[in-house]
Amino acid sequence: MALAFAYVYERGSEKARAGLLVIASTDPLTGLANLYRFRESFQQERHRAERYGSDLTLLVLDLDYFKRVNDTHGHAVGDQVLIHIANILRKRLRASDLVCRVGGEEFTVLLPETGQEEAIQVADSLRLLIRDTPYREQAGTVPLSCSIGVALWRRDGETLEQLMESGDKRLYLAKQAGRDRVESGQPKG
Repeated sequence: MALAFAYVYERGSEKARAGLLVIASTDPLTGLANLYRFRESFQQERHRAERYGSDLTLLVLDLDYFKRVNDTHGHAVGDQVLIHIANILRKRLRASDLVCRVGGEEFTVLLPETGQEEAIQVADSLRLLIRDTPYREQAGTVPLSCSIGVALWRRDGETLEQLMESGDKRLYLAKQAGRDRVESGQPKG
């Protein structure tokens, strides 16, 4: 009997630890990865990219004029918009990609085995999908758009911090250039 109790107790402890790990690594609003899990996944994917000589790309995505959504519709609708965006990102991306809510209305996406051209295509398809899929509520429709900065591992840095800084700079350029666009640092012309 004591052996059975110990087994049940230990198995329950494992489930509890697994549950705590999920809670500790997940954004509570959207269910997406949080920055803690994103950092761990980046390290794993970077090691894989080094080992196999593959590409690794980071997208930094920010909703345009999100403050206006909160001011006009309230924070409860703003939260529903963030959940809506999380669902759009989950549906569009591959199982091997990782989406993280960094905070507020900013998200990052890790694209393993993805080079610059493909990353730009993915980013632009996300941008169009978000623009073409407004959030609908009882009181009406909330139009959405986003700006995205693209950063490539090695070209723009080796560490997650360097890639996020590069992606943030490009995101800022996209916002300055009128929003609802992707900025990759790709040469023009």
